[in-house]
Amino acid sequence: MHPEIKDPLLRALAENADYKPELALEAGEKLLAQRTERNDTKQILKDMIAICDKQWRKYLYIKTPEGEKKYEFFRQSEKRFRYILETDDFSAPISITSIADPISEIVGLIPFIYKNKKKYKAYQTIKDDSFYHVSAIQEIISKTKYHDVTLEQVEEAVKKSDYVEYEINENGDMYIKVKK
Repeated sequence: MHPEIKDPLLRALAENADYKPELALEAGEKLLAQRTERNDTKQILKDMIAICDKQWRKYLYIKTPEGEKKYEFFRQSEKRFRYILETDDFSAPISITSIADPISEIVGLIPFIYKNKKKYKAYQTIKDDSFYHVSAIQEIISKTKYHDVTLEQVEEAVKKSDYVEYEINENGDMYIKVKK
């Protein structure tokens, strides 16, 4: 218990971090929604990242459908909170399952990502004419648009895209570059 914390949402974030992490993240999301009135947003994000990091590691080896679901939820949430912390971009990604045709949606996003790569700090250096691992596109989509997009969905979209070409190496990893 943390009676010294007067803000009920901050207290919910602190008290539930270990035993009800989803509730803690919910409180954290509400705190982030108040970011214009707050000056502790970066610390809230760091706390939420720490909760997610601890939780996905806890579920990493629990090979049940529920364990895998929680692992994926906390892993994707951590990526999103890290992205917000690094970029200050608070636009909330939604679930790709809410899209009728996710593959077509991703096909449409690929040229947009390449044309706007200057906005993505980690990918500013991607050259159109050099191959890059497909996970870069998946990471950008998961942080900005659809938090639960899978590598398989992106790979399927790449195969249908007229904008990029791809190669698959001996390990089965896909690399893509803009078609000439």
